[in-house]
Amino acid sequence: MKHQHFSTYLRMPDGVSIAIDAYTPPGPGPFPTMLSPTRYYRALESRTRVGRRIAAALAKTRNAAAAFVAAGYAWLDIDVRGSGASSGVRHCPWSPDEIDDLVAVLDWVVQQRWCDGRIGATGTSYVGTACEMLATRGHPALKAIAPHYGVFDVVPDVIAPGGVPQRWFIGAWSRINSAFDRGDFHDVLAQTLRYSVEALVDGVRDPRVPDAVAALRRVPPERVEDTLARLVKLLQIGVRGVERDVVALSNAIAEHADNYNIESQALRLIFRDTLLSETDHFLGHPFWRGAEGTADHFSPHSHMAALRDTDVPVYSLSGWSDGAYTGSAIKRFMNIDTPGSTLILGPWEHGGNLNTSPWSPHLKNRFDHSASQLAFFDRHLKDDPSAPPDPVRYCVMGAETWKTAPSWPPPAQPTRLYLADNGTLRPTAPTADASPDRHRLPTDSTTGRASRWRSFIGPNIYIGYPDRAAQTRDLPSYRSPALEEDTEITGHPIAHLHLSSEAPDGDLFVYLEEERGGRVTYITEGLLRLAHRAVADERAPYRAPEPYRTLAQRDARPMRPGAVELVRLALLPVSYLARRGSRLRLTLAGADRDSFGEPLPLGAIALHRSARHPSWIELPVCPAQG
Repeated sequence: MKHQHFSTYLRMPDGVSIAIDAYTPPGPGPFPTMLSPTRYYRALESRTRVGRRIAAALAKTRNAAAAFVAAGYAWLDIDVRGSGASSGVRHCPWSPDEIDDLVAVLDWVVQQRWCDGRIGATGTSYVGTACEMLATRGHPALKAIAPHYGVFDVVPDVIAPGGVPQRWFIGAWSRINSAFDRGDFHDVLAQTLRYSVEALVDGVRDPRVPDAVAALRRVPPERVEDTLARLVKLLQIGVRGVERDVVALSNAIAEHADNYNIESQALRLIFRDTLLSETDHFLGHPFWRGAEGTADHFSPHSHMAALRDTDVPVYSLSGWSDGAYTGSAIKRFMNIDTPGSTLILGPWEHGGNLNTSPWSPHLKNRFDHSASQLAFFDRHLKDDPSAPPDPVRYCVMGAETWKTAPSWPPPAQPTRLYLADNGTLRPTAPTADASPDRHRLPTDSTTGRASRWRSFIGPNIYIGYPDRAAQTRDLPSYRSPALEEDTEITGHPIAHLHLSSEAPDGDLFVYLEEERGGRVTYITEGLLRLAHRAVADERAPYRAPEPYRTLAQRDARPMRPGAVELVRLALLPVSYLARRGSRLRLTLAGADRDSFGEPLPLGAIALHRSARHPSWIELPVCPAQG
């Protein structure tokens, strides 16, 4: 593809230099312009031919620059302050300083002769959230944003879903970002591939995995990491400096040594009301400039009123295996009701490299993310006159078909399945007394190292759940009768469990599964630290289809030993077609060690299912097609 390219530093008022790479189509322009602000290196450099090919391949997985430039857009990759080739120090994610920098970039871009004054911003994960935070500033040139696979409410969506700290991701993301900040990209790539190999080793022996990739299962992950680190060092891949200014790059990386420690900070923030002030320092730097703050200060949901006021349309996209970010995309769409906004939910992991539907005939994602984004930005930056599509588009796993809807959630019939005798689920409510089922939930259970929670570190080469029959052998499960017809579950299942516990607190995991032909297939799950069981819908800061919990330390309260309480536990949203003749299963666990680490043990519980204290799961059942 032909294009023009240059790199430059843009100096901020406080002296920090922001590294920018600009790509423009042939010709004088002007062009609509896209921004992609990252903390994961805007560009890679290598002094060998093989290294340059690897760098180019990796760049393709990070953004859609080539597709946009070919379609007549200018494109800017930006290293946010304290990362890549930019100078400065990072005090927290998406800090006010970082967003101020991006506003300054917008001011600079609109003055360039190749920009027509209309700007969009797009990116995956951290990058997408930076775009969303930028939009809250109301810059008149920013016309549309696409924060895909991005967080909306930081505490429940990534730090502690259901109040359970996501320890594996926090630790892994911290280590990888430290390697980025040291300039050790070989270590970044080595760690990333190691996690992918672990997923292959633990995952189902999936026939869709190419033989050449499957062979990695036989290699110890430690050996893979060491070998790859040596290889990448030999190829000399790392962050590219601005105009290859080695001194400026070296000085910037040296400054990054003072960046905050992600793991230390995140594990302090598992409660929403944890207050970090200027007296709280991470490596000598205040958490929040000029004021006290909590995680909500850098959480997009806290700024949604400002985002609504801008009238900027939002392209919100996520996958059914994207950790808890599926809910992030939905909450963003439900609360940022700007005309022209879009919600897309597909069978993808974090980043959308794979098709994670267990019934898909192929593993590689075949959805054209770039084309979908281009159509969105063409409507808002190029005045494309074509009729806009329905605002909601989602894939039904199992049917492998796409549907559209005018809003979320789509219309559904709430359908209850009650826990009953002998580990069964029945459609009729209990009418008599029944003894509770007593369970002691193991603390060593796991969904494996290829789960939705492990997909945050990418690019992934495998994410998927094995046959759950073995994983759930020692866990209590409740089975429905054989389904009389195909049953589409689309929306937000909610478990209503009357239970008592001997422990004052503990972690509870609830899984919805399909039993078909002797195989048990994961559909979705919910999790909750029981001290956070109180529902506070009247205090919810945003609209959501599931019960709202503050996850604040001040609202946590212990279980009363032996007292029966109704716990409403929302499962993560999903769209899944269970086939006629199969059975639905509800499975309980007290841990998911490979994703959440050491659990808070729940111990022995009594699960009640009498007429006075029924327990059930409510499923959103839609008309099935195909």
